[in-house]
Amino acid sequence: MIPKYQIMIQLRLVDTLPGLIIPASFSAFGTFLLRQFMLTIPRSLDEAAAIDGASAWRVFWDIILPLTRHGPITLAIFTFIGNYHSFF
Repeated sequence: MIPKYQIMIQLRLVDTLPGLIIPASFSAFGTFLLRQFMLTIPRSLDEAAAIDGASAWRVFWDIILPLTRHGPITLAIFTFIGNYHSFF
């Protein structure tokens, strides 16, 4: 808690809504949830795009990112519900 608070002081986000959202977004639960979600995406999609001539950035932007948008949305909902009362 103390290191997160010191970072929020340096970023001048104490007593603000982003000051509550940003630290809660980077948690062990969030890392685990997004990792498990990314593991469900088949490697064959990456390989097929690479065979078609897509660069690594193009594969990420056009294939992986659209498939993973549900993971961060789920994490945002869980984070919001878990930290809703902290603002008050």
